[in-house]
Amino acid sequence: MKKSKLDGETLLSIFLFLLGAAFFSLTFTFKEYEGFGGYNVSAKRMPQILGIAMCICAGVNIQFSLIRARERSKTTTEEKRHDPAAIRGDIIRGVLTFGLMTLYIVLLEIVGFLIMSAIYIFFQILLFSTKKQRNYIVIAITAIVSSAAIYYLFLYGLKMILPVGHILV
Repeated sequence: MKKSKLDGETLLSIFLFLLGAAFFSLTFTFKEYEGFGGYNVSAKRMPQILGIAMCICAGVNIQFSLIRARERSKTTTEEKRHDPAAIRGDIIRGVLTFGLMTLYIVLLEIVGFLIMSAIYIFFQILLFSTKKQRNYIVIAITAIVSSAAIYYLFLYGLKMILPVGHILV
């Protein structure tokens, strides 16, 4: 009987699932901020949604990677299935994503939501784009507009003030 091994994609997906679960559980340590409009939404709601979404996406990716691994095992040899460079790249991107998220959370109160979100989105897009896809101006504009849109949504749509930071005050 053949022993089944998990490939790099599956292992990375499991890691990201656990990371999402940890991220979700850490949101219960956030300070409570009240909104102005009497909405029952706190500042930790969006990170909780993101943690749940991360777990769902990682869970779906685990399922698909197991299906793909099963199909590959039927058609390819052991050497072709495990490309060390690709696995190493996936692991490095996963670790760097964790580092970016950690840095984002640590600096959010100091730098503020608008600036930190734009910086985080910019570097996250760079991390997952190929060299051919990297257009720094488009990525910067996307990061700034996304950050401003999210801030506007929270401030005017949900009547919640996001951290402004000590730098701008």
